[in-house]
Amino acid sequence: MDAELLHSPVVGMAEEEEVDMTDWNLPLAFMKKRHTEKIEGSKALAQSWRMKDRMKTVSVALVLCLNVGVDPPDVVKTSPCARLECWIDPLSMSPQKALETIGANLQKQYENWQPRARYKQSLDPTVDEVKKLCTSLRRNAKEERVLFHYNGHGVPRPTVNGEIWVFNKNYTQYIPLSIYDLQTWMGSPSIFVYDCSNAGIIVKSFKQFALQREQELEVAAINPNHPLAQMPLPPSMKNCIQLAACEASELLPMNPDLPADLFTSCLTTPIKIALRWFCMQKSAKLVPGVTLDLIEKIPGRLNDRRTPLGELNWIFTAITDTIAWNVLPRDLFQKLFRQDLLVASLFRNFLLAERIMRSYNCTPVSSPRLPPTYMHAMWQAWDLAVDICLSQLPTIIEEGTAFRHSPFFAEQLTAFQVWLTMGVENRNPPEQLPIVLQVLLSQVHRLRALDLLGRFLDLGPWAVSLALSVGIFPYVLKLLQSSARELRPLLVFIWAKILAVDSSCQADLVKDNGHKYFLSVLADPYMPAEHRTMAVFILAVIVNNYNTGQEACLQGNLIAICLEQLNDPHPLLRQWVAICLGRIWQNFDSARWCGVRDSAHEKLYSLLSDPIPEVRCAAVFALGTFVGNSAERTDHSTTIDHNVAMMLAQLINDGSPIVRKELVVALSHLVVQYESNFCTVALQFMEEEKNYAVPSPANSTETGNVTPGRDSPAIPRLRSVNSYTNLRAATTSRTLNKSLQNLNLNEEGGPAAFSPGNLSTSSSASSTLGSPDNDEYLLSFETIDKMRRVSSYSSLNSLIGVSFNSVYTQIWRVLLHLAADPFPDVSDLAMKVLNSIAYKATMNARTQRILDSGSLTQSAPASPTSKGTLIHQAGASHRSKRSSSPSSGSPPMPGASSSSLTNEVPKPPVREAPPNRPPYTPTLGGQAPHSQQFPRTRKMFDKGPDQTAEDGDETAAHRSFISVSLQTGLCDWSAKYFAQPVMKIPEEHDLESQVRKEREWRFLRNARVRRQSQRITQRGVTRLDDQIFINRNPGVPSVVKFHPFNPCIAVADKDSICFWDWEKGERLDYFYNGNPRYTRITSMEYLNGHDCSLLLTATDDGALRIWKNFADQRNPEMVTAWQGLSDMLPTTRGLARRVSIYLDRSKQGDREAVETLLPGIHRSTARYSVPHITLAPGTGKRPRHPASESRVCCSFSDGVHQTHGQSCPTIIMCSKCNMYSLALSVSSETYTCDKCRDIVRLTERISELETRIQTLIEDSENERALYTALDATSLVNTTHSVPVVEATQQANWVTVRRHNGKNKHHSSVPIRTSNRFSPLSDAPTENPVESALVIGDSITRNVKIETPATIVTCLPGARAPDIKANLKVLANAKRKYSKIIIHVGTNDVRLRQSEITKINIKEVCELANSMSAKVICSGPLPVRRSDEIVSRLSSLNGWLSKWCAQNNIGFIDNWKSFWGRPDLLKRDGIHPSRDGAALLSRNLANSLRAET
Repeated sequence: MDAELLHSPVVGMAEEEEVDMTDWNLPLAFMKKRHTEKIEGSKALAQSWRMKDRMKTVSVALVLCLNVGVDPPDVVKTSPCARLECWIDPLSMSPQKALETIGANLQKQYENWQPRARYKQSLDPTVDEVKKLCTSLRRNAKEERVLFHYNGHGVPRPTVNGEIWVFNKNYTQYIPLSIYDLQTWMGSPSIFVYDCSNAGIIVKSFKQFALQREQELEVAAINPNHPLAQMPLPPSMKNCIQLAACEASELLPMNPDLPADLFTSCLTTPIKIALRWFCMQKSAKLVPGVTLDLIEKIPGRLNDRRTPLGELNWIFTAITDTIAWNVLPRDLFQKLFRQDLLVASLFRNFLLAERIMRSYNCTPVSSPRLPPTYMHAMWQAWDLAVDICLSQLPTIIEEGTAFRHSPFFAEQLTAFQVWLTMGVENRNPPEQLPIVLQVLLSQVHRLRALDLLGRFLDLGPWAVSLALSVGIFPYVLKLLQSSARELRPLLVFIWAKILAVDSSCQADLVKDNGHKYFLSVLADPYMPAEHRTMAVFILAVIVNNYNTGQEACLQGNLIAICLEQLNDPHPLLRQWVAICLGRIWQNFDSARWCGVRDSAHEKLYSLLSDPIPEVRCAAVFALGTFVGNSAERTDHSTTIDHNVAMMLAQLINDGSPIVRKELVVALSHLVVQYESNFCTVALQFMEEEKNYAVPSPANSTETGNVTPGRDSPAIPRLRSVNSYTNLRAATTSRTLNKSLQNLNLNEEGGPAAFSPGNLSTSSSASSTLGSPDNDEYLLSFETIDKMRRVSSYSSLNSLIGVSFNSVYTQIWRVLLHLAADPFPDVSDLAMKVLNSIAYKATMNARTQRILDSGSLTQSAPASPTSKGTLIHQAGASHRSKRSSSPSSGSPPMPGASSSSLTNEVPKPPVREAPPNRPPYTPTLGGQAPHSQQFPRTRKMFDKGPDQTAEDGDETAAHRSFISVSLQTGLCDWSAKYFAQPVMKIPEEHDLESQVRKEREWRFLRNARVRRQSQRITQRGVTRLDDQIFINRNPGVPSVVKFHPFNPCIAVADKDSICFWDWEKGERLDYFYNGNPRYTRITSMEYLNGHDCSLLLTATDDGALRIWKNFADQRNPEMVTAWQGLSDMLPTTRGLARRVSIYLDRSKQGDREAVETLLPGIHRSTARYSVPHITLAPGTGKRPRHPASESRVCCSFSDGVHQTHGQSCPTIIMCSKCNMYSLALSVSSETYTCDKCRDIVRLTERISELETRIQTLIEDSENERALYTALDATSLVNTTHSVPVVEATQQANWVTVRRHNGKNKHHSSVPIRTSNRFSPLSDAPTENPVESALVIGDSITRNVKIETPATIVTCLPGARAPDIKANLKVLANAKRKYSKIIIHVGTNDVRLRQSEITKINIKEVCELANSMSAKVICSGPLPVRRSDEIVSRLSSLNGWLSKWCAQNNIGFIDNWKSFWGRPDLLKRDGIHPSRDGAALLSRNLANSLRAET
């Protein structure tokens, strides 16, 4: 059977329920992760694997009370009895020597586990000796752990009063030692080991004394006269650990085959005692030839895993770790098995002691108490490993055969693989995880273990947390030192999973030079793109907000390596390379300049047009952090910032909201760095908004009332906008925020004219004008929208006194546009930026107007402050944010939501000044803090001449707001990819998943609907007389849309959408569309109607919005929104405007386009690719629900809409589009629906327009040819006696003087063609010394100078080198002129090479000086082209004026004459019009006369 058919849901279904396979083959639109989930990082899991209080046992006290040869009075020993102490028979030597030997052996056994500790022995001590020993060890250990080992085999058992026994000096008496005193001497943290009978009594007494101490401390804390009140607070004894050999009522085992200190042997020599105990069991008989004596001869060392003894120790460690990890709670496991090396070893061995001693009716005790583990199944695996090892022992010792390694680790890895394969849902964690950790130490199994570990970590963050809690981190960290190439993909994958869950590991990686490993992987061109993507993600985490990591990676040449990967075909790699670059130079100036040297910002420009939105977003993030560096700026860095800003501004109409959100954040970094310039621009826009007389189409001219305060200058009461709905719905003229026009009132209470000088800077103003601590915006949505519609080009461009201001003006316009973005999150961020700058601007304005054009042209700081104030949060945290998921039910209606919708203006809350800072009161008549008052240094916007130093503290206090309030979460959201499973089968492909079952149900429903539709079509309907549904809509219906498969109808009014179930007659949902009040919904369309339906809405401002979760009892959510048609400003109320959505299905393939059309615009240029909408089987056309084919919906202006069905006119199909319509008896072969007829008419109209355009193009070409002929004629027709150029001389031009236009006779002069850059003719003139020469580009084409003996030469398109070449020809011909006027520069600035242009102009002037007594430079004109060209020309004009004055060269300032007069230029915005040419001619003539 075919593989695809096996995965199809139709297998096994009945024929009548068979699913139409067309639905399965259709792609889905707007169903990527960026559409279906919030752009935010994953929730941080509590990481408990990293021990904050990691400890080390530094001192060990070995207290042995053996009294060799003398038995204690309360113990009756058997005969024979266990005698071995530390594997030494004390009766085999003298008592004193035996005691010393036992002590030495015990110390060696402990040193196997902790060789660096400080050991002290106390053999048969007195009380004083114990006290001295304990206090000295505690003093040296300070706050580290101390171990107290007590062997009481030669003294009486502990007492119920909590006492152990020692000796007097003469060894004639047993002296009690209280555990309370021992606690005092040992302190905390400590670990106690009791190897004696009834040891459980000591554990109980220890806890009682610890509780008693805490009670005493509580009393001392209340009573200051208590003796303990004056003493330092002792550490809590709760951190102490105790290990006891038996319970309170148990005696130690006396089996002669076992050592007397069985508990100590289990703790210090576990392998030896485990093998001995194994041979004593009945199961040992299955291994013949193995005796107790043979066990002593096992070859190898404990720390050599290749030997039998070392391998057994390795297996024992893995098994005990596994038992503890599976039985103990995670925090207790971390404390006992990962905090201290010696403690971990003792507790592993304690598990063995429990197993062995319980077999002799003795139960070891611990504090904290452990659950029983002696019956755990892993002990059977240990027995098997021991059995396999011992079975080889006779042949190894006797015959010398090679040792065969145990299959234990291979079998456990197989078990782990089975656990991974058989599914992990709702199952306990795998028991073998600690064993996988141990296997990493083996080169034989390392590759397989890493592969399985990676598969386990891929299960999700919970798996990563489990692996880290086991202790995987130091092992994989050490493996980064390996040079094996086969491990690279596995280690990169594992580290990507770890860092995606816990990024705090970055410090460990840099400390161990682990970053170099990933740099080598990233730079390896032979590594697959997926692995390089993980490597660059790891490096991005290492440099994220970690200066040490940034420095290390910068030294590792990370920037150059990333730049090489920018154009990789793998989109995820491109995305993370950009994010990594953005993070490495974030707040790190050295990396930024390294990027400048490598032209990193220019190379990132290519990603701004990447087809993947996530890649574009990452590129914007990288460029944003590139300009957001807070270091001081130079002219070079300022120029770079401007270029980056203008490139970012091109994304203003990007179709993806995540890109536009990141764009706002990136531009906010620029706003922060150049705050003073943006404050100046903001004030100018406020002035323009005040003077803007055109009313909003949705508003009348009624103004709001503003009530002045009583104790302070009059301050506007700004209305609060508390929700996304009210932000746009509450902006009628009646409630229009007039704060920018009425920021001050006169004393009589009347409105005063707006000016920045009227802005108050009192503390009350700071509490009202949209301050960061207030919940009110300074700039309302209506105000910002009016700013967008300001079209006075000359007044706005009065800011362009110097070149840099045009960039800030353009960026301000971009932010204004983004503040009105249809996607709420984008507009929220932009509103915060705008209101922050508006607040700053108004608070820094004083009593004098600061937008005087003269002062602006005189002072121009060109770089930002090194410590610019960051944008603070425009709204307080309690301000309800605009939501993209409005609640279901009735939408908020304009007029009944809050007091902000009435003429009543609420009073502002009274705010008190901070107690540690006096309120700032400005001096009336003080000078405004404008740029001319600041020194021309790299620090641009100081606090101002009158501001106090405390303002800087407030500025610094708000710097942290930018990182909190203006973040998109892109990087964290992108990192979720690595934290989530990548090997798991997606749910939509899993045949048993809930998502798959739901899709099957929907496709079965679609098949049933299609069959019903076919039956109704075949039966036919003749009349409409059955009313199916009637109800009153909340608003006047404007658009109605049937769902193709559900009995659902969407009814849109002006700004809301209502969903009805026309079968049940009930309303399903009603929500606000989010469009501004002066706009209306004009069209709707269903996307993915066959599956997970989305609703696409269009409004007459050109915006499109897509919604999900509608009509299903859940809150609708906005999937995405974009401006389909840019610069669409609403018309006045009386004019009709409609934006329609058409789904173009004429294209073949699986892509089609959503188009937005307006009247008068044929096939709009706004086109966004989306997948196919639902297609009918075999037709390639969209199906319709029966309701849409056999029912008619009628809507009326009173909000009532009715649906009729059955007995209606015949349903007929259009012959062109195959869409169904209700019509009377018309032949289906000739019937054409209204939409198709409209399309035909539009197509014909387009053809007519194309013909007209082609005619106009031909006329324009003919006119251009005529102008060329006239120019050639004017060059020949001169008042001088110039010989006629022969046909062979057509390569040169004749130097002529312009005639008066009235006497031209074009018909009598032949038309000649020539090279426009050819040198001037070398024909002699009558009186060259007396003549003047005017030479320039096409700007001088129509210049006419009445001064006698003046030659005007026009070289269209000429630059400075072309002028120089022509002058050089004349110079070679010995031509001399009384004066030479040079007009050049307009064409040179297009090359964007300012310094080269200046050098070329200098060379032209030097050559002209050699040919004339006086040289004059004619300055450029302020052309009406891009802001960049205007800026460059302005800069060139300023430089020419200064340079000419310094070099005794005349200068004609045309800039002032032409500035602000667009009528002096032609439509192209470059060449002067008739009046402009006359003005230019007068300027040149006046200059010639003045120099005469």
